[in-house]
Amino acid sequence: MAELIKVYALREAHTSHLFGLMDSISERLKKEDIEQLHLTENVIAFDKALAEFGEAIRQKSKTVLTSKINQTDRVRCNIVRGLIHHLKGYALMPNAEEEMMAKQLLNVVKKYTNYIDLLPLREKTGVIDVITGSLQKENLKPLVQRLHLERVVADLIRVNDEFSGYYASRNEIRANYVVGLTLKRRQEMLSQFYELCRVINANALLYDEAPYRGLANIINVEIAKTREKIKARKSRAKER
Repeated sequence: MAELIKVYALREAHTSHLFGLMDSISERLKKEDIEQLHLTENVIAFDKALAEFGEAIRQKSKTVLTSKINQTDRVRCNIVRGLIHHLKGYALMPNAEEEMMAKQLLNVVKKYTNYIDLLPLREKTGVIDVITGSLQKENLKPLVQRLHLERVVADLIRVNDEFSGYYASRNEIRANYVVGLTLKRRQEMLSQFYELCRVINANALLYDEAPYRGLANIINVEIAKTREKIKARKSRAKER
């Protein structure tokens, strides 16, 4: 008799696709009488490995530097807001020359900052670099000095550089530790999944195929979907 579950290597599956596949199978197993199917130990081991794999994936967005990144991001956004308020204040002053200077600098700053809070972190860093670079140009330096903005510009450059350093360090940690941990947990989860499939196939031979057929069919369908995603990704890669 052919094996109920056709197990294929899934090492090329994208992490999110693989987790989605295994999570679907785990949810299906909750609807089965795993004790009656003699699968209790295997299902417990698989669910434990899957939970650890999921936690490792979530750790990709968490490191000890995350709080520093969030803090410096808030500071640099506050400096930009303060800069805009400072210029708006001068734009309302009775001194016509200073009013003109403030409006000229506002035009430079505001075209980059209308949606700065909504930008992704890396893109925001680039925008702030453009702002500070513009304010340091020779034609605008006298305006910056006249409106007493040298300190503000210097602080914005410093904090943006601090943010870039924290962000780069976090990426390095992810590459060296978190990604390695994810790969380890991924392999452990796959090992438990393959063992679960082996036991299902063995039990179907040892006891009776019928109670296992529905579960096996669902696992086969889910594996097939994931293999199609792998093929589609490879096809897109070849077209580039």
